[in-house]
Amino acid sequence: ENLKKKSKNMSLGVVKRNKAANMLQQLLAKDPLPLQKAKITQAAVVKKCQKATKKAARITGKAVEAREKAEADAKQAKAAKQASEDAVIAAETAIEKATEYLEKVKQEVKGAGKGKLWLMDPGLGGAKKH
Repeated sequence: ENLKKKSKNMSLGVVKRNKAANMLQQLLAKDPLPLQKAKITQAAVVKKCQKATKKAARITGKAVEAREKAEADAKQAKAAKQASEDAVIAAETAIEKATEYLEKVKQEVKGAGKGKLWLMDPGLGGAKKH
């Protein structure tokens, strides 16, 4: 705009006017390709960043879901572990009671037939092994 005014201002000398007109012509004749290329490149970079952002958000969502599932599985495993420990304690208690009962029966039948004891003893031994 300034060069256009200078090139038409008659109060300036011929050299200054022609210099302004020449510079204006050079600017107008200059190839706009680098500017166009820069705009296109910038738009492509913005688009690429938007795609990357969407992909990162999608992957983050999947990671959050996986973490929540893993936490739920960990709670379930902990509950199963507790249940198995409780079952072991119950089994040990049952074996102790069976052993006490066997000893009681042995005391009761002392000197009598061993048939009842013979049936109970091997079964209890097998239960202790497992």
